[in-house]
Amino acid sequence: MNESFCSRINLLTLCFRKLQDRVDKLEAGKESLVNHIYDLRQLLQKINADGENKIAYLKNKNSEKKLQINQLLKALEITRNNASYFENVYSYWGNCVNSSSYKNKNALFDD
Repeated sequence: MNESFCSRINLLTLCFRKLQDRVDKLEAGKESLVNHIYDLRQLLQKINADGENKIAYLKNKNSEKKLQINQLLKALEITRNNASYFENVYSYWGNCVNSSSYKNKNALFDD
């Protein structure tokens, strides 16, 4: 019976070692997963920060573009309101260039 008891203890010891190895592997796997989760959280935080920076940049650019659009619309309005003035200037200088007195004055400078 003593021999049977010893063989049983050896068998239990062997089983215990195998189970302990299995526990160690599972704990190592758990640790690896915990580290992986931590890395993923860090990555998500970085992506979130980058996304928020990009959103702020795009909002700023959008504001700049809106300001440019408003400036161009104001310039267009001013141009439309003053188009008759420019037409009058064009007509005046067109008449001056086509008049004979202007041509005669330029004749003095012709070689």
